[in-house]
Amino acid sequence: MYAEEKLKIAMLSLLETEPFSDITVTKVCLHSKVSRPTFYHHYTSLANLAFQSVLYRTSKDLPGIESWEDLLIQFRDLLLYLRDNKTLCDHISSPEVRREFMIYLESLLKKAVKRQETLLNYYLSPINEQFVSHSFAEMFISLIREYFSSDMTIDPNIVTTQCQALLGNAVATSIRGFMRLDQQS
Repeated sequence: MYAEEKLKIAMLSLLETEPFSDITVTKVCLHSKVSRPTFYHHYTSLANLAFQSVLYRTSKDLPGIESWEDLLIQFRDLLLYLRDNKTLCDHISSPEVRREFMIYLESLLKKAVKRQETLLNYYLSPINEQFVSHSFAEMFISLIREYFSSDMTIDPNIVTTQCQALLGNAVATSIRGFMRLDQQS
């Protein structure tokens, strides 16, 4: 087993018993039997490891999440996993882990925005592209928060459908809106 995988498994194990705020790099390293320099070679922070660990757990038996479409295909399974592991879900609800999730979503959304730009035969400025990616990542996270605040009783299919709708016409409409703004200036 590779060090990176050992660290993820150790983090998940610790998250099952204690809140994220109580976990330290030292604890993770001791639990995984991996050195501190190796930890920092693979991860930038504990939040980065926590997020990557949950992603690893939910997609372990599935194809890798490389694009927005991959995430949407696996999104329902992710919601079901979090519902069935509510303690872990409560333990990772720190601002640092949410920030890691936001960074990850924005990188996937940028790929989707680029594809929409190609379909529309248009190029967004980097500022507009960042705004679109950030806005849709925020909406995606707010849908997940809504799911959690309902004590995860909303049908995961509904949340998945809402997330899929975010990327279809919504992104294309946003890009068209920026095209009109750019043409006016």
